Amino acid sequence: MEYDQSLLLFMGTTGVSNYAKLPSWTPDSSNSNVISEIATWERYEASRNSKTSFHFSTDEQVLYVQGAVIDSIVTTHTEFADFPSCKDVHTFIQQLCMHLSPDICQEDYVALLMALFDKAWKAGHQAFPSLRNVIRRFLGLVSETVLGKGLAEAKFFAHNEMSKRLDRKVLFRTTQGRLGFSSQHISPDDAVVLLSGCKLPMIIRSDGEAWRIVAPAFVHSDGIMEGGLWKDDIELQEFGFFEKIAVTR
Repeated sequence: MEYDQSLLLFMGTTGVSNYAKLPSWTPDSSNSNVISEIATWERYEASRNSKTSFHFSTDEQVLYVQGAVIDSIVTTHTEFADFPSCKDVHTFIQQLCMHLSPDICQEDYVALLMALFDKAWKAGHQAFPSLRNVIRRFLGLVSETVLGKGLAEAKFFAHNEMSKRLDRKVLFRTTQGRLGFSSQHISPDDAVVLLSGCKLPMIIRSDGEAWRIVAPAFVHSDGIMEGGLWKDDIELQEFGFFEKIAVTR
């Protein structure tokens, strides 16, 4: 972090570690079955072009970062299975459909899934059917005749990409009614924050008078991923992240 003055290290955090003394902001590189990243760092600008701002305490036990709380998690839903399990298309569809519940707005859920995969979809697959229709087909909301040409290839590509991104992720709802995805290790009452110089929203957890990093998040509402809530006059506070991670598995 000090070498490149970047918070890129946060991208690999999942809220879990094999080592109790590993800092919460440091990914566990010993884990060969690590949860996949929720989004690509370079594709988003949640804090716009803000300058990275952090420093360590004199004893190097606390990392201080500037940012702002924008929301908090009120509910988490059933987690998605791991990538190998979701490679089975029937398991994958079952996992997607389990979130079609009365307490989740169907259109908001579809919009979140679309936003999560839109950039990958547009990267080189312009001939595919509408991503919205492919997702709605997986959810059983439209018939296959709506998709038309390119259905088989489109479904294969979408299934593969979505399975990777949703690997052991959990759908969450915030106090302000936003939907998002993050690591399965997040919990209700965790805070959703924007940190100066951090390209993705982060989930952090109160630990007494300090905080700890849990994991990056993807939140579609209000243009958050493109910096929609990072205003010029945003009121920043300093978060102190203690070195030791609180959860080990």
